[in-house]
Amino acid sequence: MKVISLLLFLFTFKAYACELKKPTYSLSGPITMILEELDLLNDKNLKAISVFHPVKDYQGKRLGGGIFLSAKILKSLNSSVVFFDKSEELKRSLGKHKKLKLVEVNTRSMSAYKATIVSIEKIRSHLKNCSKKVEALEENVFQLWKEVEKNNFEPSHNKLIFFIDEISSIKKLPRTAIVNDGVPKSFLVKKKIKTYKTPLEYVNWSSKMMNKQYIKYKKIGLVDAKDEKLRIQQLDSLHYNLYYRGALTPGIRQLRLASELIKKW
Repeated sequence: MKVISLLLFLFTFKAYACELKKPTYSLSGPITMILEELDLLNDKNLKAISVFHPVKDYQGKRLGGGIFLSAKILKSLNSSVVFFDKSEELKRSLGKHKKLKLVEVNTRSMSAYKATIVSIEKIRSHLKNCSKKVEALEENVFQLWKEVEKNNFEPSHNKLIFFIDEISSIKKLPRTAIVNDGVPKSFLVKKKIKTYKTPLEYVNWSSKMMNKQYIKYKKIGLVDAKDEKLRIQQLDSLHYNLYYRGALTPGIRQLRLASELIKKW
């Protein structure tokens, strides 16, 4: 009798477990990170993700991603849902395959909080029996954002310029600074930091300005690492590297990073 009850429980649990509705491919970093949060990386309907997505505990197929997908691979995706980050080239390439259900994800110029909310909304209708998990995730996201909102950097610590990749041991800065996107945008929304002045999301900075106007600003390299917890490397009083899994992927991981950084900085 106990065996029958256990089997009935397992059958019921499986029948009502959170899952993807249809065969799904994620070429979108923000979506893959949401799938990880919902424990769906091993869902039978998740057929592949991009090689560039920094998730853990994923043993499935990885695709080269983006516009480099071969015609053979694209043909095999027929009748599937394909999430992809906004790209006109990729949209045109995927659009040639009429049987695909394409879902474009645009998180450009967004704070980590907004990028997370947008990603959840994009995937919500493609989930089955996930309402409770999604609600719990949304509550967690809201609490993380409240932490970012209520805390402030010290005045001596709020002049910050973020960069894509590591600052070298000889203080050589990466060529691209991040300004109106991701982690820095999360702080700019609430005017918590001062940073490089530009309307652009990313900018190839000016050496003249960096050596004069921004010479006393703290420079921070963001590194997508395997570290599950934030690791801060201080090179000197003005140069730092932050190592964190998902540091450069829009959405939930960047929101977690912002929450940790504002408390430790």
